[in-house]
Amino acid sequence: GFAKRPVPERSSAAVIELRSDEAVRLHGTDGKPLLELHQGESGPVLTVLHEDLEIASPGRLRLRGKQVQVQAEQGPVEVHATNDVVLRGEVIKLN
Repeated sequence: GFAKRPVPERSSAAVIELRSDEAVRLHGTDGKPLLELHQGESGPVLTVLHEDLEIASPGRLRLRGKQVQVQAEQGPVEVHATNDVVLRGEVIKLN
């Protein structure tokens, strides 16, 4: 196959350095907080400060990481699709 092309360097438009007790918050036009970003013990923590969150994309939506966890602290985890649902892995454990 072909070799991967190198990812071009991006320049920073703005940089904000946070102390350990600081966070960056984004507020909506109504003044209510939407998001908070702070440095946690194991890396960055992005917290949604509203009861509901919707992530939408007109195309493909990907979540990528060495490991991916989905956890519901209360209630079910639901997956809906208008086509097949495919799970791929060496071992798929149910219960």
